[in-house]
Amino acid sequence: LNSLDSRMLDRCSSIWLLLATMKASDFSHCHPQIASILALERKENTRFESSGASYVSRDGDMFNINFPISSTIEDLIGLTIECERFVFESKTCPTLQRNSFLLSLVEYCRSSQQNTAPTTAATLLALNFLESAIRNTTGHSTGRAPLLKTMISEIRSPDVRRALQWLLLPSGLNFRNLVWHGFVPEIPRHWLAVVVVLAIIVEEDDHLKIESPLDKHDLDLKLVDGFESVYLYDIDVTKTTEAALFFLPRSHHALWYLAIEWYETKKKPVSTMAILIILLETGLRQIWCRCNERPDLIAVPTEYFVTLDGFGQRKKQHDIFFHPYLLDGSRNKLIEYLPGSTTALITDLFCSPGGPNVRGLVSHGSYDANLLEEWERSSHCDEKAENLWQTAHAVLVGLYLVASRDQIDYRPMFSNTAVSEQLLNQAQVQLRELRELQVDCKKYVSVATRSIDDTKTIDIVPDSFTATRLLPEITRWTADDVFSEYESNVKLANAGAARMLLQDVEIATVTHKRELQEALRILEGSRDDVDKRKQKRSLRIIEASLAAYSLYRFGMCVAVLHLTSTLTENDKTLESASIRAVERARMVISTFDNFVHSNTERAMKSLRDYNKAKKTRDIAGVLCHQIFQQDTDA
Repeated sequence: LNSLDSRMLDRCSSIWLLLATMKASDFSHCHPQIASILALERKENTRFESSGASYVSRDGDMFNINFPISSTIEDLIGLTIECERFVFESKTCPTLQRNSFLLSLVEYCRSSQQNTAPTTAATLLALNFLESAIRNTTGHSTGRAPLLKTMISEIRSPDVRRALQWLLLPSGLNFRNLVWHGFVPEIPRHWLAVVVVLAIIVEEDDHLKIESPLDKHDLDLKLVDGFESVYLYDIDVTKTTEAALFFLPRSHHALWYLAIEWYETKKKPVSTMAILIILLETGLRQIWCRCNERPDLIAVPTEYFVTLDGFGQRKKQHDIFFHPYLLDGSRNKLIEYLPGSTTALITDLFCSPGGPNVRGLVSHGSYDANLLEEWERSSHCDEKAENLWQTAHAVLVGLYLVASRDQIDYRPMFSNTAVSEQLLNQAQVQLRELRELQVDCKKYVSVATRSIDDTKTIDIVPDSFTATRLLPEITRWTADDVFSEYESNVKLANAGAARMLLQDVEIATVTHKRELQEALRILEGSRDDVDKRKQKRSLRIIEASLAAYSLYRFGMCVAVLHLTSTLTENDKTLESASIRAVERARMVISTFDNFVHSNTERAMKSLRDYNKAKKTRDIAGVLCHQIFQQDTDA
């Protein structure tokens, strides 16, 4: 392949994908050992079945699970068969009737017997509900829960605990991961039934409380500068379907048609995202394995597989599709195969530390409240759902760009480097606006004077100074940029304190601008209508404004000093000194911001102490040298 030109390579790639599509079947993406369990195949009854006992029983409206300590993975087959009878063959199931979400999934599956996609989709979403039930009944919350195996070990019933371990954990069938990572596109309804029964049992153990995530987790991507190109990207459904059907194995085509139907009818945004995510991951696995000559196309028992996200686990466990390097240290050739802008978008959506982490939120319960709501209503058109649909649109755009290899005008927005750059720009904008606002304060400065000594040390940054970019401005993001930015992201991973300082500066400046505008309004109004006390307070705010500008600007420069010293790695002593300077600047800015508008004297005292400190003078000397050097270079 290395000897072929790009056009011939693309043609060979197309043939390879076509052959992969032709070979796909129900469980062709799983090892035969896993496939035989999923297909409910077994040579003989287990010891438990031979005893004539039942795996599932009913005690009034309650389900009971019998899963003895001697059980094996093959006992799951008997369990699923019995659960299927209770859920689908019984005329009524009182316990199921009380859970409208699970009931909706079962009825949806029952009404679509000629199509396997609804059963797979229902099973996918039921697994979400089961994980949330486990998390709730063990006293954990979304976003702060331990590993699934830890939560399952805390389940009180030993029989339920064993059934969950054999069904969900990698030491057993690993069913949740098989479905959520796209290895099982078609599945018998028996597996939906066993998930439903276990979810009902765990939920009854401690009534499930689903927390609404929108205020805490929902990231409105419309408000992110630079994301406009994604939202404005026009999806041609016919063209996208053509690309997707060639990109995906044939076994996943039915799921694609289901997802695109939901997308066009705008009925189920979270469910649509869930299916699009597993389709994206499945197609990426085909390309990643081909590009890197890896045999990881199928799920193998007890072995990790390459996935879309999971950066926190990568160092010791498994590869990630868009990590620039493989576990063996070699370059990830998928990065070179796809446009750099596509890599940037997918990484931002699923992997970047400051990004929306779409797959994690959808698959681990953060959108459960929305998921339950969309299955209880025929339509979902409110404002919050519109935000979800925009995120679903972004995922669909990402899938199309991967499948078609088309370009988009996009560069990283949520990486460590990008976030640092954005925070720096925002701080500079706010400080510039504060300086412009202070022009209107000149006529009051003679009334409200301050000592120059208060800010003599930190008042070193000229108004003309502009912090240099952390990375050069790039018009079109390429594969080389992906590798280059990765190096800076690794270096800036431990520079969180500097980013927080930039954020502190921005917030403090915005607050002071608002107070300064109010002070000017009071002083410029009729003096007869304003309380003398308010006039004096307004004058104090104007007086403090000059010091605030010096302090906040100095804090911004301290943050930049630490970021640049971290990136260059030329002077470890300076890097160490700059992080301590960041910590001191954050404390002083916090104190000053908290008291400058209510207790000006206390705020100014903290500023004077900071201004006189030897370590402040030392770091100011470094900044003076850098500013002079920048002016000389200019």
